[in-house]
Amino acid sequence: MNPRTDREDEIEIEQTKNLTRVGCLLAVVIPILLLPFIIGWLFFRTGETTLEVSSSPHDVHTIEVVKVDEFPDPVVDIRYGDQVITKTKIPDEIKIHWDDDEHATVIFTKGDRKQTIPITFD
Repeated sequence: MNPRTDREDEIEIEQTKNLTRVGCLLAVVIPILLLPFIIGWLFFRTGETTLEVSSSPHDVHTIEVVKVDEFPDPVVDIRYGDQVITKTKIPDEIKIHWDDDEHATVIFTKGDRKQTIPITFD
């Protein structure tokens, strides 16, 4: 066996230091380069989930309740005709009660609180 020389040890130490520097640089640079893509994905990612759909007694009108995934918090849209009502609290339960083909009430229940939203078609 050939014993290692001091020069070979110095070369190996220098190579290890260089690899460590490159690794640390990449550990800093890669997240900085990925950050704009992550932020863009969060801002432009929109998804919709239909929570409830109800038609009037004679199928004249329809009310649709949709959860819209917006950044940073989702919202709930109540869509009817060409109108939209936006609410910021996601309800636990949704009920739609029709009085007739032109009037309805959307009832959001969150815990023990109820919110009623009257809907009138023109």
